[in-house]
Amino acid sequence: MPPLDDLFSLPATTDLRRRRTTAIHRVLGTNAPASTPLSYALAHHWLEGAEAAARSADGTLLAWYRHATASDAARLRTDPGDNIPIVVNPKPEQLRRSDLAATPYYVINPETTPASPPALEQVRNGLAAAVSAGFGTLLRDHAPIICLLERKTLHDTLLSWTITRLPGTVFTDYTNHPIVLARDLIHEAGHNWLNDALVACHVTIPDDRHFYSPWRATERPAFGFLHACWAFPLTVLYAARVASTAPAEVRTFLTAHLRLQAEQLAQARDSFQTAITLVDHDELRRRMTKVFATAVSITAAQPT
Repeated sequence: MPPLDDLFSLPATTDLRRRRTTAIHRVLGTNAPASTPLSYALAHHWLEGAEAAARSADGTLLAWYRHATASDAARLRTDPGDNIPIVVNPKPEQLRRSDLAATPYYVINPETTPASPPALEQVRNGLAAAVSAGFGTLLRDHAPIICLLERKTLHDTLLSWTITRLPGTVFTDYTNHPIVLARDLIHEAGHNWLNDALVACHVTIPDDRHFYSPWRATERPAFGFLHACWAFPLTVLYAARVASTAPAEVRTFLTAHLRLQAEQLAQARDSFQTAITLVDHDELRRRMTKVFATAVSITAAQPT
């Protein structure tokens, strides 16, 4: 398959970021900054925060969001020269819940503080692992804001998610193992990538088609099923590249992940062949098909 940087580089999404960032700042009545993955992600935080402030009649907070700029976010970087994403570690009670999102989420605000130095180090090392495995472009463009949730062990269930209202933001639990954090960042950045790609390529997945998802053990709409058939294979590509050089405990964890994905990809394979025809864009469909097929080949070669 092509180099991963080429896989994740899609000019249409770059144009989408520029247009959406400009449109949001027009709504807020401010000048749009230079279009970057971070300015795109921040613009959605400003819009989400401004809407909530307006609904609660909080004029002070609304004014902050309407005039927030990249310099307001710069304080979230402990080292101004650091190129890692903005990383925050909100408490559970700081997460918002809304009928508009299936999962809780966090919006950057005047009280937001950067994650602790140890947490930042986890992200820095995780990003280094992802970059060495070829996923630097994906994380740079689609995970410029990372919300670390709960610190857990490898034996715990690790939760992570994204929401369409905050593209470029990833919510994830984490452990003491940066290589595992990188896997989950790649998975969620993959969701962000696909959301943007579908919009940028003018692809609408019909909501009346459903497929059995082995990852959820239930029937899912085609949109969610195709997302799983993209994001989980990306973790297979990553795990296969780093498992052999990972510390023993992490290697065992990643090997188990690959075995599980072998089962789930095999179950999803026939349905994927049908579902992918709903992606009415040749280049996007080609990329998704190639990643799925590569992941199936990798897991099929894994020892049982």
